[in-house]
Amino acid sequence: MTTSTRLTTFGAMVFAAVLVSSCGARTSLPAPEKKDAGDPCDAVDCDPPPTPGCISTTTLRTLSPPGICEAGGCQYAHVDTECPAGCKDGMCNPPTGRVVVSAGSFATCAVTSTGAAKCWGSNADGRLGNASVIGSIGTPVDVDGLVADVRAVSVGDRHACAVTTAGAVKCWGADDSNQLADGNMGGGPTPVAIPGLAAGIQAISAGGSETCGITGAGGVQCWGGNPCGWGDPNSMSGGVSPFNLAGRSSGVTAVSLGRYHVCAVAAGGEVKCCGSNAFGELGTMSTIGSAVPLGVSDFLSGAIAAAAGFSASCAVTAAGGVKCWGSNLHGQLGNASTQDSLVPGDVEGLSSGAVSVTIGLNHACVLTTAGGVKCWGWNFYGQLGNDHTADSFAAVDVKGLTSGVVSVSAGATHTCAVTIKGEVKCWGSNLSGELGNDSFTSSDVPVSVVGL
Repeated sequence: MTTSTRLTTFGAMVFAAVLVSSCGARTSLPAPEKKDAGDPCDAVDCDPPPTPGCISTTTLRTLSPPGICEAGGCQYAHVDTECPAGCKDGMCNPPTGRVVVSAGSFATCAVTSTGAAKCWGSNADGRLGNASVIGSIGTPVDVDGLVADVRAVSVGDRHACAVTTAGAVKCWGADDSNQLADGNMGGGPTPVAIPGLAAGIQAISAGGSETCGITGAGGVQCWGGNPCGWGDPNSMSGGVSPFNLAGRSSGVTAVSLGRYHVCAVAAGGEVKCCGSNAFGELGTMSTIGSAVPLGVSDFLSGAIAAAAGFSASCAVTAAGGVKCWGSNLHGQLGNASTQDSLVPGDVEGLSSGAVSVTIGLNHACVLTTAGGVKCWGWNFYGQLGNDHTADSFAAVDVKGLTSGVVSVSAGATHTCAVTIKGEVKCWGSNLSGELGNDSFTSSDVPVSVVGL
């Protein structure tokens, strides 16, 4: 990534020179209010700064507060980021040969630009999928039999699953709750195909002891530990064969599994959750669990993303704001307190600008429209990535990742992100080598994964 920083003036005349970019359209940078002669801008006019915009077909410009108010307009420090795959609509395009990363409990997996699945970290239960259950590995290893044609991967508590380009699903690791849907409940360090799934699985999410996939028709099929009573709303026992998630047979755009609950986003932005509700993680204004998906208060429409964590949930609004609910022991709801909440509440400082959200054990992170990462909550291992280990009850910037990121994934006690150049960076706990930097030393700032 190539960056440059300097002051940029945004007055009525100077701003017009950069308003039209070579992206082929006006950027999202808004024109400031025109001032009368002798009427310099006020400090409030310079906060917040305009949103990021393309200044060429391969360069994204991000402005940083605070603005300096001068007679000619507002001046901001800015960072220019080179976009290898091009810049459009105020964002860097994802790299060709998209890299995907998923952080789980003490292990991490990624899909490389060539479509291979690789994992690193704890290998208990065979969760690295390398035909072994030996020790922990601090660098990426190949997942057996998945060296090409992998589209997505998801790491749960003690198992992991991958989706192939053909829409098939293979899983590996723990199987004591039928996570592998093979009926033997013995576990396996080698990927096995999940039988009985609808053709063309589009996306997948692995949770505590269960997994769900989105079908080509927008339905949800799940198997394993069964917090939502797959196939039988009156049953909470595990299921070997995949069952349809009740009431979610079509129109689902995203699904996320926590430790004991599930949340899904349907067309129109409706969020429904099911499973355990001991801390209000279903967002239903109660602590009564449900085997069928229930609508989340405040999110009957308008959500663009949602995530389920250990005992909390979050969603992104159509305006780019973030709301969270459930357990708040370490401030993972981001509402400047440690008080649990039975209904969604605003995350401090994130009323707009969020694209996606992810939740770990007791911390959460978002990807912003500027390509930056912000995190909040528990920080004992440095999983917030802000060069500290104190908990934060409001969103803080991840050091060195205020731009240039295309995805982020929160694990139990660590976090990983993919940059626009296809690099994978991780931070937080590294007790099992889950940061992938050939070390077992935890880090409170991002480090590069080696060997991808």
